Amino acid sequence: MAPNQRCYQSLPHLVATVLFFSIAPNILAVRPSPGCDSDPETGLGSGLNPGESNDFTRNVPGTQSRTHRLTIPDNYGTIDNPPSPLVLYFHGWGGNHRSCGSRCESDAASRGFISVSLTGYGPTNWNSWNFGGSSSSPGPQGPTCTQQTNGYCDEYSNSGCDCSTADNCWWTTCWDSVGQTLAVLDEVEQDLCVDLDQIWAVGCSNGGMFTFELAADQRSASRIAGIIPIVGLPHYGFSSGPEIEGIRMMGMWGVDDTVVPPISNTDNPDKTLDTSSPGWLYTSSSKVMSDWTSGNGCNGMGQDPLDEEDWGIASYDDSLTCTLGCGEQADGVRVVGCIFEGGHVCHENYIWEPIFNFMLAGGISAPIPAPAPTAEDECTEDEDDNFLLRKENGNMNAVSRDCGWLASRNNKGKICRSKVDYSGGLGPPQNVCPITCSSCGPCFENGKTKFLKKIRKSGKPVFKTCSWLKRQANRDELCDELTSSYEGYGPPSEACHETCGVDGC
Repeated sequence: MAPNQRCYQSLPHLVATVLFFSIAPNILAVRPSPGCDSDPETGLGSGLNPGESNDFTRNVPGTQSRTHRLTIPDNYGTIDNPPSPLVLYFHGWGGNHRSCGSRCESDAASRGFISVSLTGYGPTNWNSWNFGGSSSSPGPQGPTCTQQTNGYCDEYSNSGCDCSTADNCWWTTCWDSVGQTLAVLDEVEQDLCVDLDQIWAVGCSNGGMFTFELAADQRSASRIAGIIPIVGLPHYGFSSGPEIEGIRMMGMWGVDDTVVPPISNTDNPDKTLDTSSPGWLYTSSSKVMSDWTSGNGCNGMGQDPLDEEDWGIASYDDSLTCTLGCGEQADGVRVVGCIFEGGHVCHENYIWEPIFNFMLAGGISAPIPAPAPTAEDECTEDEDDNFLLRKENGNMNAVSRDCGWLASRNNKGKICRSKVDYSGGLGPPQNVCPITCSSCGPCFENGKTKFLKKIRKSGKPVFKTCSWLKRQANRDELCDELTSSYEGYGPPSEACHETCGVDGC
């Protein structure tokens, strides 16, 4: 890294005191790592400019040499930015340090994260992570697979694993993946300026399963803020919740996943069966949510509605169904479980956008705030004004409510976000009741807001949402070219101010 990219060297008082930074609406204290006061011309990251990546190879004594990829965030070392949050990424079975791709090297970097994408142990194309039950079957509830399963321990025998005692369920390296991770983490903390209270473990498939191991192992549990398992769940009999209270979790699991099914397909509601191989046994997502909720000292089973605390999840209502644990804790730990429409996939926007929001908020209560009002005349409402609540009887009848009713509802935020239709001269609550819905200001945007895309030859309108528009590579063209309206639904430039960049938004 170029010397002029690290400002902590010339401002040691910044790291000698408690630093603060704001991720609206929460203020998080920052605990800097030793690397904030290290020589920027030596160690990991030396020679890198903000936003750049490089690969480094490490060998924990007695184990295999492995290559990992480090990416420095776009704002790294600038005077206005404190120590960076850190993402440790763990690939799926057979992956490597390149598996995270643009999610680590571009998306995380643009949001201010240092990222390290690690490579697990194993022979070529068999890199893996050792976690509860993957090389220690049987477990507390018996074998971690069915009798018909063909294990893979022999693939790891040439890399140091003794398969003489293995049953047919062994399928990953037997080596200490937690120890490997901590050796890399130690070096990262010594050489780079990391916020020690914002270290996140994110993993896909086998890597997602391993994140549960990091939260359960006493060596690593106290060093991570939270885990993000994507299409990964503990083996059946190995779901224990976190080793210590205070570890956050946001899980993302596919409803159509046959490799790691999140919903029970057995006669036991806590057990799921891999039907693609077959047949490893995993813990159902509902059981994991219950274990993590109770493991964090919270009430309930982790099946509470999200209400206001959605981390942008409401923008993907068509793809995500999520529940919450620990919602009763004021500004405390949150446990979130999401079932998405899809199979064994890890890199979709509806998976990663909420994940980034969750991590940036520290995994605590963090509804995505609407912009503050900028003009008084844009922020007026009458409690007697009526908005469209829903349509009934084949969309023939409009059911309305007034702003006074809305203001009295505990779930008004959810109503404001989700009710976006027009009918019978009535508009959505975000238009009619902007104060209650916090939808004032020229740059307000709700991902679920609909705009008119086109009118079919049959005369039927086609609507799209702002969230859809944001995902389109040609969104700028759509914002400019689509100008028609239909019965209250406007063009994208009127519905999606931020995405279309209207008036500098």
